[in-house]
Amino acid sequence: MTPDVALPFSRKRHRVPRGVLLALLIGVLSEAGGADEMPPGHALSPAAAAATALRQAQAAIAVARDAGNLWLATPRRLAAARAAVERGDFARAIADAQRAQHEAELALNQALLERARYLLDNTGDLDPSTRATAVDLLSKYDGKAALHLLEQGGGP
Repeated sequence: MTPDVALPFSRKRHRVPRGVLLALLIGVLSEAGGADEMPPGHALSPAAAAATALRQAQAAIAVARDAGNLWLATPRRLAAARAAVERGDFARAIADAQRAQHEAELALNQALLERARYLLDNTGDLDPSTRATAVDLLSKYDGKAALHLLEQGGGP
């Protein structure tokens, strides 16, 4: 059984099973990649494309919210996308939804980076090569890979 870990970067006191953020991120990215692929010669209608963009943004926002690190403007961007759909402005809805999704993904990466930095700072028994690799990943802003490395390398 995997122990729970407290998220030090959240103001709320949540307990999240180790690795759940990575699993959620992988799930969202895999769904976003191929869920709405169409056969050659077929194109999504503008309304369907907007609905797809909204679903992907909602999923990314849910993952960032579960990580305890959703930016304040992101839900407003999603609301603007929904309002654009209601007005029939599908191009604007797609742009706003994609922007909201991007912000949610950035917020999630920020949460993963903070967790990885916390593990790096509070793990004294890391071998030097793992520590150097983690520092390199953090300097490249790759929160997912850094957190995965540090969790596999033995965190607190």
